Amino acid sequence: MTKQEQLKYQKLGFEVLNITLEKPIFPKKDLSQGFYSEINPITNKVTDKRKTWWQHCEALIAFSLADEKFKVKAKNLENFYFNTFPDKENGGEFFFVNELNIPQTDELKGSIGKSAYHTIEMIKFLN
Repeated sequence: MTKQEQLKYQKLGFEVLNITLEKPIFPKKDLSQGFYSEINPITNKVTDKRKTWWQHCEALIAFSLADEKFKVKAKNLENFYFNTFPDKENGGEFFFVNELNIPQTDELKGSIGKSAYHTIEMIKFLN
């Protein structure tokens, strides 16, 4: 990929991050409480207030590839992820937490096609 193409994609990535951060998907104005899992893109209404482990992993990867402008947001989200999703008693991550960040243990950790690659990639990029 040429340097010009790299800059074009980097600019597009920043645009996607900025547009996403303007969506009403956050319980607070910052990322200290993570973000909701589903929003109707036409109405911008939240349709599911649960929070999923894998979406937070992918967001952290995106932030890790961004510039210093997103550093505080990335740190808030990283703290939320590691304080919320890992199951410190039985290992792995909870698939969902509810809007109050309480793990939803009725959803099995290995269901819905859950794969460890989201977490592994996130850790790789955070390091």
